[in-house]
Amino acid sequence: MAKSRALPILSVMGAGSQEFPRYLISDTRDRLWTGHDFGPSGVLYAQHEAAACEIHNILKGHFEGVKPVRYVVPLAVEVFSHTSIHVAEVARHLSRSSRLY
Repeated sequence: MAKSRALPILSVMGAGSQEFPRYLISDTRDRLWTGHDFGPSGVLYAQHEAAACEIHNILKGHFEGVKPVRYVVPLAVEVFSHTSIHVAEVARHLSRSSRLY
């Protein structure tokens, strides 16, 4: 069995201005993701979601050759509103605001 290494703790940091927000990926040692490794300067992402997806890819890279186990779970969402809300709006909100730990 291959020896496992500790996973880095990564976060998305805000950068840029309020008018033009940008995002960086940093680790606990305040190094920035360069696109290949961590260093003193890093890649700027235009969207928070793009940086979060890249974090997912970085962490997945620590499991090369490991076959994932997939669990399927039912999910029910109740929406209370005095007006009609389209399912696409609910899906967009859940996509932007949900976090799974």
